[in-house]
Order: sequence, then structure tokens, then C-alpha cells
Amino acid sequence: MAEETTPVKRPVKLGIAGLALVVLVGTYIVVQNLPGPQAPESPAWEPPEIVNLTDFDQDVQTIRLIGGEDTITISRDEERVWRVQYPHDVRWLRHQVSRPGNTFPLISAERRLEDPDDLSVYGLTEPKRIVEATFEDGTVARVLIGAETPSRTGYYAMREGDEDVYVIGRFNATSFLATYNDLRDRNLPDVDTEDIHYLELNPPPPGERIIVRRVTDDDDRTTLLFSMYQITSPFRMAHAIDGESFQELLDSMPAMFAERFVDDRPSDYAQYGLGPAAPTVRLRDSETDLTVVFGNRASDSTYYARIVGRPEVFTLRTDLSFFDTDPFTIVSKFALILSIDKVDRFVVETPDERFVARVERTDDPDADETFYLNDRVIEDKLFREFYQKSIGLLADGRNRNPEPGEPEVTVTYHLTDFEQPFRLELVPHTRGFYAAYRDGRSDFLVSDVQVDRLIAGARSLLE
Repeated sequence: MAEETTPVKRPVKLGIAGLALVVLVGTYIVVQNLPGPQAPESPAWEPPEIVNLTDFDQDVQTIRLIGGEDTITISRDEERVWRVQYPHDVRWLRHQVSRPGNTFPLISAERRLEDPDDLSVYGLTEPKRIVEATFEDGTVARVLIGAETPSRTGYYAMREGDEDVYVIGRFNATSFLATYNDLRDRNLPDVDTEDIHYLELNPPPPGERIIVRRVTDDDDRTTLLFSMYQITSPFRMAHAIDGESFQELLDSMPAMFAERFVDDRPSDYAQYGLGPAAPTVRLRDSETDLTVVFGNRASDSTYYARIVGRPEVFTLRTDLSFFDTDPFTIVSKFALILSIDKVDRFVVETPDERFVARVERTDDPDADETFYLNDRVIEDKLFREFYQKSIGLLADGRNRNPEPGEPEVTVTYHLTDFEQPFRLELVPHTRGFYAAYRDGRSDFLVSDVQVDRLIAGARSLLE
């Protein structure tokens, strides 16, 4: 009889499996902790060496920047304010003037080159500048500024009596290399072009003087409608300005910033082309009245200039293109423009025809207006279109040489607020043009096409 096999119970199987897992984990931990190749230790971080070209514990009283374009002396006054010793009263940039003296006691360096063999390599045998500082106790120290580094981020420098060469940053170096022009306030008096009250251009021959001024309450605004400005020269009468063209002219004016001061007290302005006949620009706003005189070309992009009332000559970056402005380009081209709200009636006359257009109004502001042409009622829209033709006569060119003559077409406007009418007389000129006269004066020519269109418009309303 076969023996009966006794089955292993389930809890016993789970216990064996758990024991095996524990053995495996333990083995892994032991292996992981066995000694192996050791990684080299990282070197301890050390801060970079601080290198100073100078390190003085007292303030500078006087500093001299010797050599280069200018030799400059800057000293503290009794109130410890830095002052440039200069023969003329000019404006200085205070923050630039104070930099050399405030920087000298502690000049940090980017690196030090110990005992170099050849100082000429660093531009220190013939330095760009010798900076001499006199301290409050009378001690004197000097620093030589040499060549610019190849990377153009700094300059070579050394203390007088020291054998080492240092590299100092550009910011510190440029304070010691400054010229008078670098220290001066080169911002010139300026005007606000958004608040212009007066502009006068006096260009070189054969240019024409242009005068534009703001319209004031004392001016007759009837003929200066829709314009803040009027041009009074070179025309025979005042005309409204084309605002967009005038703004373009203002935008072409140079920025009032001196590129370089040339001569603070010139003995003869003519040597710079700044004599009495030199071209000028005058600008005035509510606070400043500025006249700039322009002289000879100083470089490809600059001209000599001066401000009337101030002695110094300087250079301005400009191309003088504003002097080429044609006054006709900035004038409003309307021969005569009036608001229909001010018109009581207007009359168009030729040798053979007469058209009387009138507006009938009542005391009731809400009531509609009635329009007539030769006593015939005209539809509102058609009448206004005809009126636009009468005031829409545009100048096609300048009448430089007016000649007397009898008008062939006359447009007379009678206004509600004026006893005297406004009259536009069109006198035949050269072929295809009429000379437009107001008050016996003519500045513009109007094409006969526009005049014919006006007459034809009147006729069509009466057909």
C-alpha cells in the first residue's frame, strides 16, 4: 500500500518566501556599502583676490588730469563741492565733475601684472593721462593711465613709483580721461515744439524768409479758420498753415545738443561762418526765445553754430535741410475759406452772369435753414455742395509777379457778424490760371478748371 503524502500548508510556504526576500535585501545592502574607489574631494572655494590700484583713507582736495586733449584741474570749494578751474563761466555736469576726485582714493583693479618687462606694451611709457591727486593733508599721489586693453573693457594703469601694472575697468578709466567737453553740460536752451508761438527761418541766399506765428485773440480768425498758426512771410498777406506740413518742418529741426564746444570767446565769428549774414532760426514758446546762428560745415554731419546772446561756438548735428523749405508747401492751399455758419449770402459774378446764394435763418435755433440761389429754393445737400465749390478753390501755385487786371470772376461773401464783405477776385493770368486777389493783393494762382467747375455748378442748380 502506497504511502500517503502530507501536503505543505500555505502559511509555511509564505514564511519561506519572506525569509528569502530578507536575505536578498540584506545582501544588496552589504554589497552597496563595500569600500570602493573614492572620489577626489572638491577643493574648498576661495574668494577671488581683491586687487586695488589705490587705497587711501582720506579724501582728495584737488585732482589734476594732466596731458591728453586738455589738462584739467578740479578742486573742492569751501562747501566741499567740486569746481572746475576754467577761465569762463560755463555750465558743468556736476556728477561728471565729481567722479575723478571721488574715485581716486580707492581704484579697484580687475587684475595685476607683476613687474612687467616692457611698459611701452601697455602704453605706460607715454601715458594717455597722468592723474595727480592732492589729499587734504598735502600728500600727493599719481596714477598713470595707459593703453586700452585688447578686449576694450578696460585700461592699463600703474601708480607712480610702483613696478606693477594693473587693469582697471573702463568706467573708472574714462573718468580720468575726461575732456572739458565731457564735463560740460552740452544740453542747450531749447523750446517746446508742442508749444511754438513763433518761428522764423532766415536761410542762406536765395532762400526766402519764413515767419510763422500762433494765431491770437487779436487776430481776425474769420480767414484763419481751423488753423492755430498763420504764415506772414514771404507772402503779401497772412495765410493759414497746413498743420501736418508745419509739424514736419518742426520735426526736421536739430536737437539742441552741442556735439563739441569749439571756442568759448571767439575773437571773430566769421572764421566759423557765423558772421552777420549767416542763416538763422528763431523759435519761441511760452517761456523761451531762442535764435540759433548756423555757420560753416565742421564735419560730414555737423555745423558750427552759436546762440544769439551767448558767446560760445559749438557744433550741432544737422543737415540744414529745413532751410530748403518752400513756404508754399506749409501754407494752407485754400484761396479763401469761411464757415457756412457765418455766411448770410454769397455772390458769384462773371461779365455775363450773376448768382446770388443766400441762407435764410430764423431766431429758433432748432428750426431748419432755407437755402436759395437766385431766389429759387435749393435742397440743403445741393446748396452745401455748391458752397464747397466756392470755398474749395485751391491754390495751384504761387503768384510771384502779380500784374494788375480786371477780375473775370468775383466771389463776394456777406457774413452775419461783419459789415464789410470778403471778396475773392479772379484775374486772368497765364494760360490756364487765374490770379486770386484778396484786398487788392495776390499770392496764389488758381486753375481755370476749378473756376469753370464753380460756374457750372451754379448753372446746374438753376436748370
